Amino acid sequence: MEQGLLKKSAIKNNLMWIVILGVICGGLSFFGYQNKDYLKSLIKPIVLQQEENYDEYYEQMLPPITNLDELYILNTYFYLYEQETPSSKERKTDGIYLTQLGNKMIICVYPSTADEDPDVLLTEDMVGYIKNTSEVDRYSELLPEVIKDFNSYYGTEFTEEDFAPKVLYMESKSRLIVNYIVTGAIVIFGLAMIIYLIKYVIYLINFKGMKGIRHLKKYGEITSVIDEIESEQPIYAGKGQMITENWIVSTKLNTCAVKLENIIWVYTKLKGISEVQYYALYIHTKDGDKFVINTLTEMNHTQVLNQLKEMIPWIYYGETSQTHNLWKKQRQIMLDEIEANKKIISLNQIQDTGIEEV
Repeated sequence: MEQGLLKKSAIKNNLMWIVILGVICGGLSFFGYQNKDYLKSLIKPIVLQQEENYDEYYEQMLPPITNLDELYILNTYFYLYEQETPSSKERKTDGIYLTQLGNKMIICVYPSTADEDPDVLLTEDMVGYIKNTSEVDRYSELLPEVIKDFNSYYGTEFTEEDFAPKVLYMESKSRLIVNYIVTGAIVIFGLAMIIYLIKYVIYLINFKGMKGIRHLKKYGEITSVIDEIESEQPIYAGKGQMITENWIVSTKLNTCAVKLENIIWVYTKLKGISEVQYYALYIHTKDGDKFVINTLTEMNHTQVLNQLKEMIPWIYYGETSQTHNLWKKQRQIMLDEIEANKKIISLNQIQDTGIEEV
């Protein structure tokens, strides 16, 4: 095996994860910055003022949540309809209202079939969301009708150019729970990515801290153990996996080396999506450690399993609920059975070769 292989693969793998996680964290940070008004409004909704210009909000991916207290809203007595099936009748789903924000009129949507008095909607229990017109069914058909009716009633001369390219959804403040849950989930995900990023930076500085490497200290000084591993010649060598006389080694995606005599259970799983699938090899040891070797193809996952079955045939192979329970709660039973299997296999080998046991 190439000298320094484990360190080189660890550096390469850690750099890869740092780049991937850095891109994710950077993307989330940029997304948060671009939508900072929305995030602030979750804590304190902005108060829409009749005379202010809100063009900047119309361009944002996630416009802020707003209070409606200061607005003046008109009921158009138009409605949105929904048809559940082609043969069913259309039913009302939302009421359509109008208000003015700065120099633009804007369609307001309230999810109710009742003719609500606009004053009922302008309370502290209501909030607004500025959304895309594409989220309103038949908006392009609805807007001209609303304008025509409004101009006829009030004697105005509004055109479609006078309307904001958005709609204002009005909902109960209690519905904000969904926004809090989604935002909280994104924040937690982002924090997890930052933690992983920091972890891989630390591993880049000191690769001996990686789980797949640091456990080697149980066999002696880590550097010496690594030298011992790399001094062995591969019996099997695949793309990112090697098996030597005493070790199974992974150098792709994650770097680890596991001593064969310490393994008690192995199984594989097909992972990924239909277009990109790979096998993961799960390795469980006597000490309670679990290691995963990824990116095995159908061919080399079979070759790895066959090689392991030839070299350590006495361990557990395959995944069952019973084996999971034994691993978690009664590992000693597994260890005892493995020792018994060793003796049986050893005895069979002696009988096959015709050598008498002394």
